[in-house]
Amino acid sequence: MRQVGSTDEAAKASRFADYLLTQGVETKVMPSKGGWDVWVVEEDQVPKARKLWAGFNSDPMNPIYSQASSEARKLRLQEERDEKAYEIRQASFDRKVSSGGAVRAPVTVFLVVASVGVYLLGMTGDKGNVRNALWFAAPPTELTMGMAKPELGEPAGSLIRGPLASVAKGEVWRLISPIFIHMDGIHLLFNMLMLTSIGTAVEKVMGTWRIALMVLVLAVFSNCAEAFFGPSLKFGGMSGVLYGLAGFTWMLSARAPQMGLTMPSSTAMLLGGWLLLGVLMASSQDSAIRMANWAHGGGLLAGIIMGWVVAMNQKD
Repeated sequence: MRQVGSTDEAAKASRFADYLLTQGVETKVMPSKGGWDVWVVEEDQVPKARKLWAGFNSDPMNPIYSQASSEARKLRLQEERDEKAYEIRQASFDRKVSSGGAVRAPVTVFLVVASVGVYLLGMTGDKGNVRNALWFAAPPTELTMGMAKPELGEPAGSLIRGPLASVAKGEVWRLISPIFIHMDGIHLLFNMLMLTSIGTAVEKVMGTWRIALMVLVLAVFSNCAEAFFGPSLKFGGMSGVLYGLAGFTWMLSARAPQMGLTMPSSTAMLLGGWLLLGVLMASSQDSAIRMANWAHGGGLLAGIIMGWVVAMNQKD
């Protein structure tokens, strides 16, 4: 916040603040020893405000400033209405969340149940076969990378090369299924806790069918990013979808706060720290742990783009 003007008349300071509001500049009028100061809230608007102050100070009684006061009152009333409406929506959402079952989030529940189910199935059955059915590419595809198998009657060059070899054979579920694979209990627990928190909030605001479509797009985008740019086709986890939902939430909270979708700063810091840790581990030759960084980044980017599109439609 920066001071842009000072006067000994409270009415004059208020009149200029009203005019700035009509120009899209948020201000605060504060008393000082010499009278009244006008402060601009946003740093990048200071040069514009100082230029307008010079014009105002030379002719403060110009009719454009008195007309601006009337318009500013309307803007403030509308802002108050928007804030009250937002508070009502947020309070209603908080009550429903605190009441447990009142918030129905079937897509989020399905994702949690499916992830836990796949993990338990791997523990009680043949983990190798379970994961082989869900990896982005079946192990023979990854090992041969498109090499023909004459013993199976496949002519040379008949197989599609690359990460999409299994998908090209009709195993299209592999574009999505890696999100249900979790490497250990800690991996599963962390992802499910984050999914319950972020997914429930997004599903409440966007609705069941929209979040279902979002999850499908985020899963495909993040999985393909990891498959094409990552070190291995054997990867898994809900993290790509999680980062996508987080990016979506961040964009909406910044561009369309009236929708009531926000993310606690602690959650944002935790996800940001986890993302940074993954990058650091990838750059370390000694680390035995490898995270699906391309899935994280790809999901985050896709979620931000989705949030931007929704926010722009809200403004229209």
